[in-house]
Amino acid sequence: MAATVRVVPPSEAQQLVEAGHVFLDVRTPQEYASGHVPGSVNVPFMLTGSDGSMVKNSEFLDQVKAKYSSSTPLVLSCRSGKRSNMAANVLREVGFTSLADMEGGMMAWKGPIAR
Repeated sequence: MAATVRVVPPSEAQQLVEAGHVFLDVRTPQEYASGHVPGSVNVPFMLTGSDGSMVKNSEFLDQVKAKYSSSTPLVLSCRSGKRSNMAANVLREVGFTSLADMEGGMMAWKGPIAR
């Protein structure tokens, strides 16, 4: 049976991180620098292209696989929840088994922010 991606509210995402899950922020490096969850790791799913448009980060899977095993519990987030949902499903498809997607992204996050 294939793993599923659980969509969790920000309060539960914070509890999961406190329990040892890795908070994977898939926003661009520029977005991440503007404010992120303390202790989170930035691996962008999309990057800003030379013309300002968003382009898929072709290294995303390799970058995540280089840092984490497929059994590492991950909580994913982006700005609003769209990119993190796509990223979580890509990770699920390659065998990651413990994935949570934070509903509403950083726009919904009420916890501490690091810069």
